[in-house]
Amino acid sequence: MGFLDFLFGKKESSNQDKSTQPATFSQQRNKTEQSTSVKAEGRISAPKNIIGNYFTLDQLRQIPMGQVRLQPLDGRLAMDPSSQNLVQVMAATTPEIKKYLPNLDLSTAKSIGRYFLNYCSKTELGYEFGYAIKTGDNGYLGFIFVHTPGMNELAINFPKWSIDFCLFKPFQGQGIMTQTISRVLYVLKSEMNVSEVYAYVDEDNENCLKMLSRLPFDLQPETLTDPNTGHKALLFCCPLHEINFQRR
Repeated sequence: MGFLDFLFGKKESSNQDKSTQPATFSQQRNKTEQSTSVKAEGRISAPKNIIGNYFTLDQLRQIPMGQVRLQPLDGRLAMDPSSQNLVQVMAATTPEIKKYLPNLDLSTAKSIGRYFLNYCSKTELGYEFGYAIKTGDNGYLGFIFVHTPGMNELAINFPKWSIDFCLFKPFQGQGIMTQTISRVLYVLKSEMNVSEVYAYVDEDNENCLKMLSRLPFDLQPETLTDPNTGHKALLFCCPLHEINFQRR
């Protein structure tokens, strides 16, 4: 039983920007990701009520941010060994990613390819999408992942939009992640009519907690506790329906 299973009950059926973010999404999410992983023939199955309900692929466009851009996650990291090697080298500078996002295995080129092949397959089916934070053609600075209510309901019995993110250590403290999250929040509200977005942050991730305090995220009263380890994560909510991005 993971953090959100403990809090909500298990389903019967089925310095600035120095963060690697959201706390672990629990063993239950990991089991769900394994159950929806790519099979030998390269296809995955998805509940019909999830597919296409929340976004379409043509909404996932590149987002410019000066010298940095957000590139929608596609098959490059799944198929290109040179890109996988670059991400592996950068991830080695930030070992805390494994602590705060245990299902994101960036330790080897093979694990990177496997993870992003599965992720991109789920994007095509409407489960979740994300962006690589990039500079130039080959510069990977980090990632941001967006999970739909359908995916979260299936994985952790929490039918809400949520985000995970990580930024490699050499690029922390420059405001990159703050800008990234702001841009993604704008897309979620303006193009997908999302009213609320949640984030789960390990209580030890002080840098991420400070960053979210500067963004329009409100700390929620719930504390998510792993019943096996006693470790805690904090729940934050961004009320997008209350934000006027044109005035910010």
